[in-house]
Amino acid sequence: MSALTPSALSSATDDTGLAPFVLNHTPKNDERFVEVLVQAFFQQSFNDAYVREDEKLRDDAEVTADLCRGHFRKAVEYWGRYRDYLLLESRNYSAVAVLVVGPCVSAKPEAHSFNRFSDALHAKHGLTGVYCLKIIGRHPQGERRGTIRGLLNYIKVLSARDGKICTLEAVTDTARAVYEYFGWQAVEATEWNAQPFTLMAYYPPSVNPPLLAVSYAKPPATQTRLTTADEGPTSEPFSQ
Repeated sequence: MSALTPSALSSATDDTGLAPFVLNHTPKNDERFVEVLVQAFFQQSFNDAYVREDEKLRDDAEVTADLCRGHFRKAVEYWGRYRDYLLLESRNYSAVAVLVVGPCVSAKPEAHSFNRFSDALHAKHGLTGVYCLKIIGRHPQGERRGTIRGLLNYIKVLSARDGKICTLEAVTDTARAVYEYFGWQAVEATEWNAQPFTLMAYYPPSVNPPLLAVSYAKPPATQTRLTTADEGPTSEPFSQ
């Protein structure tokens, strides 16, 4: 299996034949990457909850654009410490994503059974046998058509090529519907800070998925209409 590095990925493309661009971890690239995340997730209630928790703010504290920007700067810096990781951008920074080697391990106490699932993946596949999609988001003024789809299909190509499961957290019902549309399966679904979130896994064709028992804290509040035209569900944002 090849390492998760730009040189190792030069031959991998999505279903359109065009691969997202793999970014080097530089201050200039990081700042542009962060700005896409700020534009994608600023003033989203689930993102506000993450920022307040990470910055140790009161529950009623205002989450400004600068606070959000600082939050994502620290996140990108942290992700860059992984031995194997990718910063991906699509269509001139219309959308971005972070992919790392190693299963997602959630800090949320509500995700205890997902963490047991991740521990089992560690035991079976080793620490480097699984990918984790840390975040994916689209700039609201960026090109819409095919950006999220291209990133997710590209990640599926990598998973299939390397025989690695890809795990993630979906923090809205819409995001969950998107990932299900593209082949991810729910492992556990619950709530955190009154926000629904679902822990999910994508199994490439060479990996047999285990039987997954999914227990929802409560049914999803809304149903999202699917379309085959582009990304999957018609509404956004996407994150985990």
